[in-house]
Amino acid sequence: MAIKKEKFQLLFESKVINENAEKLTFDLKDVEDMKFGGVDERDRPDFVDAYLESASVNGRDLTEDEIDCINDYHSDFVSESLFDQMSS
Repeated sequence: MAIKKEKFQLLFESKVINENAEKLTFDLKDVEDMKFGGVDERDRPDFVDAYLESASVNGRDLTEDEIDCINDYHSDFVSESLFDQMSS
């Protein structure tokens, strides 16, 4: 039985997203010292253009791959963290 190309692509993309989202070896609640870019006050409270530039976990700076993973697969966490930081 042949799988249509479109269906295969969707299955492949879903698998890649899940694998990448699971790359993090720490809990997001442990992320600290967050610095953000792309912040536009007019976009409050969603900050859809904002992204995480740098952060650390337990005193260790996150790698570029870890930052990319958070930005790509945990955008709600990024938005909420930025909103919390700006509200305090």
